[in-house]
Amino acid sequence: MRKSAQYAGAIGSSLIYPRLSVADVKRFAGKTLRINWPSGVLHFNIARALIKNFSNETGIKIELDSSDPDRSKVKVFEACAKPVNDYDLIVFNMGWKAALLKFGYLSNLAVLFSNPSLAVPDYQLDDLVRGYVQAVGMSNHTQHNNKLFGLPFGCQTSIFAYRKDIFAEHHLSAPVTYDELQRLLIRIRLRAKMPAMTAALGSSKSMIDSWLLHFFPQGENIFREDWHSNFASDSGQRTMDLLKLIRDTGPDNVMDFNSQENLEAFLKGEAAVYIDSTSVLGQFRNAFPDAHILDRVGYALHPRGHRYAARCDGYGLGIPNNSAEPEAAFIFAQWMSSRESDLTIVKRGGDPQRISTIMNPTIRKLYPEIAILKNQLMQATPEWRPNIPEWDDISTTFVANILRTGLKNNVPNEALLGSLDRQLNNRMKQLGYIKA
Repeated sequence: MRKSAQYAGAIGSSLIYPRLSVADVKRFAGKTLRINWPSGVLHFNIARALIKNFSNETGIKIELDSSDPDRSKVKVFEACAKPVNDYDLIVFNMGWKAALLKFGYLSNLAVLFSNPSLAVPDYQLDDLVRGYVQAVGMSNHTQHNNKLFGLPFGCQTSIFAYRKDIFAEHHLSAPVTYDELQRLLIRIRLRAKMPAMTAALGSSKSMIDSWLLHFFPQGENIFREDWHSNFASDSGQRTMDLLKLIRDTGPDNVMDFNSQENLEAFLKGEAAVYIDSTSVLGQFRNAFPDAHILDRVGYALHPRGHRYAARCDGYGLGIPNNSAEPEAAFIFAQWMSSRESDLTIVKRGGDPQRISTIMNPTIRKLYPEIAILKNQLMQATPEWRPNIPEWDDISTTFVANILRTGLKNNVPNEALLGSLDRQLNNRMKQLGYIKA
């Protein structure tokens, strides 16, 4: 595949990581870096505590501009459009990447990695989860070949989590396929007399993420090769059938859950099944001390539809092209995403970004359940969301609203998805993707 070739070209054996001396770091001492920082995101809350150590080691001061992800997006794009950026390093969501690249806002980190005075020794770029690197830092456009635009930080995939005690009591087993999942949800509701599965269906972003979470494994993509919308396809019909089943067998207020409420509902024992972010894995017991059911939770791979596919979502660290301090910012990006920092963050409850962290004996002893993550990451799919600049805005405005309204009002699939395809096709014509 093209992306695999890009990955090898951008971060393969041709890159050399020279030793970085203390003097090289200290030449940045006294500089101050300004960075946007997502608030309310657990990984970043944990990582924030490490910044003081970075400043003590390098003499580089850090100023964080914390805001919620939606506000942070607005501020990042406004700053990138200025002659000199307000931020020296930006934290960006994967959903923003295509737009950032469209406007040429991100620097090519491969150039910085090749600089002997900047590349940290033993950084081991190839230790980062490959799917995360591709999703955050790579692009399938020809002009971006052999370039790297971001480092994964706070990335996640999806996983199947379930209540072992309830499954054992009612002779249930984790599903391998989506057909088995649908039968399982009905059995849980009938046998266990409790909500079967929780989901994030309450906000526009969570609605579209939940749709993609279950749509992509069904075997088709949101857009066909000619850019016509594919919501009314067989994959779309199966996805909507599943979401309706989750609505009917899940918690009474499942239509109101955002992603955090979705996770917390499962952690509090309000549903027997959760398929979503790997935030649910046992290393988060430190962050959720009141989650009394964690010792009774089992894990399995995200079920298969016509293909195995799991989400790739989260954040990356990038350096804007108009950064006032790109070199010092690069030092920070490497330090914060290094093997040592990743290990420390995961010990405290963050998301692993490196294979070495997942395989670390201390981590395996602390959180035995993390072992499944290595296999799940083999299915993490960088292309799980459409990689076009307009998708983030399109999907979280009218696409999500149509899906959520139709799901809430039980609109028949054919009418709902057919109408959505027609409206989305008109939008794609306006944008120039579909030719008249």
